[in-house]
Amino acid sequence: MDKKIFTLIIGVAVLCMPLYARSNADSLITVLKTQNSSVQAKMDACMSLCDMFRNSDIDKMFQYAQEGELFAKKTANKETIAEFLNLQSRYYAIKGDYDKAFELNQKALTSAVDGKALMLQSGIINDMAVNFLRQSKYQQGLDYLLKSLSVLDSIEKSGSKNIAEKDFATMGVKKAGRLLNIANVYLDLQNKEQGLYYLKQVEKMVNNKKVINLSRTTDKKDIAHYKNIETGTLQSFYAAFGSYYYDVNRNDSALIYTLKADSIADITGNKFAKMSILDNLTGIYIREYNSEKALKYAKEHLQIAEEIGDKRGTISALTTLSQIYSNMNMGREASETAIRAYEMDSTNIELAFMSSYRAAMANIITGNADLATRFLLKFRDISNLRNEKNMQNSLNEMQTKYETEEKVMQIAALEKEKTYFVRLSLAGLIILALALVAATLYFIFRKQKEKLMRKERILQASEAVHNGENEERKRIARDLHDGLGGMLQSIRMNLDNAEHLENARQLLIKSIEELRRISHNLMPASLQYGIKPALEEVCHSVPNTNFYYFGNNEPLNEQTNLLLYRCAYELINNSLKYAEATNINVQLCQTAENITLTVADNGCGFDTNLKTKGAGLKNIRDRVAVAGGKIEINSQKGSGTETVIELETAPDNNSK
Repeated sequence: MDKKIFTLIIGVAVLCMPLYARSNADSLITVLKTQNSSVQAKMDACMSLCDMFRNSDIDKMFQYAQEGELFAKKTANKETIAEFLNLQSRYYAIKGDYDKAFELNQKALTSAVDGKALMLQSGIINDMAVNFLRQSKYQQGLDYLLKSLSVLDSIEKSGSKNIAEKDFATMGVKKAGRLLNIANVYLDLQNKEQGLYYLKQVEKMVNNKKVINLSRTTDKKDIAHYKNIETGTLQSFYAAFGSYYYDVNRNDSALIYTLKADSIADITGNKFAKMSILDNLTGIYIREYNSEKALKYAKEHLQIAEEIGDKRGTISALTTLSQIYSNMNMGREASETAIRAYEMDSTNIELAFMSSYRAAMANIITGNADLATRFLLKFRDISNLRNEKNMQNSLNEMQTKYETEEKVMQIAALEKEKTYFVRLSLAGLIILALALVAATLYFIFRKQKEKLMRKERILQASEAVHNGENEERKRIARDLHDGLGGMLQSIRMNLDNAEHLENARQLLIKSIEELRRISHNLMPASLQYGIKPALEEVCHSVPNTNFYYFGNNEPLNEQTNLLLYRCAYELINNSLKYAEATNINVQLCQTAENITLTVADNGCGFDTNLKTKGAGLKNIRDRVAVAGGKIEINSQKGSGTETVIELETAPDNNSK
């Protein structure tokens, strides 16, 4: 299974890059050839062209990455220089020149650090991990993957408002990609339990809709692009689960997940991911003794690897083809493909180990004693080198462990002598300190307990007031609609035949309509069916207002429904009345633990540090505080406003 991890990792690594093209190749090339084009325009054109060709033509990608680096140096843009250097490193990695790839990775990382581009640093470190794994350096690869993941965690902790839009939207994609890479490392090392743990982490993200975050995105082109990235992540997720089930000998499940990944790969056009999936399908059908289907997928794998110039992928496909030909008693074809794989790279121990073995076995089948003997000897020599390498690695690890333990023992001996003389003098101080700590903790505990009791009484009172207010609103709405509304309707019917009272009849009609509006605002009828249909109705009635819902749509209690409705209604009114917004997005995300309401507009924005004149925001803050929730308002003048309200999910105990 070791050959499967490398192409899969490359597919995930390519997927996680944030760049994307906005123009066709011809128009971009025209920009490069036009003398009047600015350096910035040419640099952007090179970046878009690299993005277009990275999954289909790596030679062209490399060409435009080199040109783009020259333009980026003229603008002194450290982040963009790093991006172009990292793209060039991928070219060398695919070609099998890992030393050159690592050299460019290090230069790219230095430039990204100088440019304070944290998200790019995480991507470069991830690519370095991939290069180590392609050389079967698992421990180094795993270390770099964990470093890349820790950088993403630090970016998340810094706060979402400090992250660029494209990075904020695709943070989940990048995290899922790193987790999938780690899962595949453990699966390849036969650590199924740990591999499944990381796969489950990704599955949780997929199920909870945490792969793509569109809460700050309104551009339709961007939304479509991010949805495509989300689809690519799903493809990698299915492929990884297919590999897992293959490793645990569950071929039926492996085939189901891998075919799902294959159908998505045909849509996304990611050739690196397609190679990985074809390799997995080949392995499944070899195990099922279905040589015809295995041969079909292996040939398709070889064709793609040769098209994009992936040296390792080509060798892997040729070695697998040799195995299939041997299974089909096609000795000559088995020998030719194995020898071709060996001659492409006999210096890589892992690749040459398999290709020499296949060449020897194929020539034994054909009865070619000379070639069989030649490759058996090569296989023996490579096996010895492989064993020596593994042994040396084990010895190095043992030596490092021994030296570390020896130093620890020396330090421990010195510390023991020092501790003996200090212990008596510290004993009295320790006892005194413990007594002071105990007294302090008791005092703090008493104060904290009193504070909590006061807070609980306030919350109980607030809750009682809130419930009473809701009941009163319901009563008023009922009385207005059933009592006064009925009487006004009767008056209207009695006045229909009185022509001289036409004006009075029109006023009564308007009164009835106003009465219905007030009644609806106090307690909307749609709210009895849940918060989702109620907000859908509100957003549908307001021009240029969109509503998005994510979650399980479990019924909530009446207080939570009403609170969310009034907050959303007030925020929409604020966007229209004060912000003069032309586009409003309302999003509701519901999980088993929390429910989050987000209202974002493209209005004029405001300074959140200044006190607002109206009471609307204050009322919203008070309502959320009483409910024990959280509210965050992000806004700047001229940049729109985003309000996020988070409440604990309170189920409706009366629902059936």
